[in-house]
Amino acid sequence: GVDLAGLDGQLDALLAGHGPARLASRRQGSALVRVAEALGVTVDADHGAVAFGALAGKLGLEGIAVVVVFCYAATRDLVGAAVRLGLVGPLRAVALQAQLVAGQTKALVSVYDDLDPAT
Repeated sequence: GVDLAGLDGQLDALLAGHGPARLASRRQGSALVRVAEALGVTVDADHGAVAFGALAGKLGLEGIAVVVVFCYAATRDLVGAAVRLGLVGPLRAVALQAQLVAGQTKALVSVYDDLDPAT
């Protein structure tokens, strides 16, 4: 199986110099562990990205779907931050997010197809 503790440790080391990002990642992980528990799934991970991947794996989700959803969530968070900072208005943010997600999805599927030995 996958060494989740090792992945958590690597991510923790990567974020060690940035306390707020490390704390946010751990909070996201904790929230995803609670979601997993509500679904009756055990996920033993500390950081958000690791917990997300572990939960997706336990649920049997397809790799490309997991990558697309993860990128969608990251894009939504970035666009939401831009709205809160007043860099874009809410209506422009909706269009911007749709444009970004469409481009990301196309690029991710293309790269995934190139990497996937089954295709």
